[in-house]
Amino acid sequence: MALIKIALAKFLGLRVERFFECKLPNPKPSEGKPNMPAYFVAELEVTNPTGMEPYRAAVPATLAQYGGRYLTRGGATQLIEGGPEPKRIVILEFADTAAVKRWYDSPEYQKILPIRLATSTGRAFIVEGVS
Repeated sequence: MALIKIALAKFLGLRVERFFECKLPNPKPSEGKPNMPAYFVAELEVTNPTGMEPYRAAVPATLAQYGGRYLTRGGATQLIEGGPEPKRIVILEFADTAAVKRWYDSPEYQKILPIRLATSTGRAFIVEGVS
């Protein structure tokens, strides 16, 4: 797990020691497929900071409702390899990919998503963790 955190931190240009402040849960053994945490990763350039405020204020309640939590929320980045320089990085952690999709597709999140889409550019994707 530590190597994954280091690699993800370096990939995203984050200070490794800051990234380690985040406590990831230990996967619980289960029958069949092991519990695989999943991460919603967004790389954004906010084009209208004032317009983005209602979205920023509303997201935490949706995360709490669907079992997600912030690992990073727009902290300082340092480009280590490649380019271009990252803008704003947000990483959310969920129990599994299905939980990310339940949150993203939820009526609560879909209600505020148009605010983010109208006030920023970028991309978002899901990354499966390891058990």
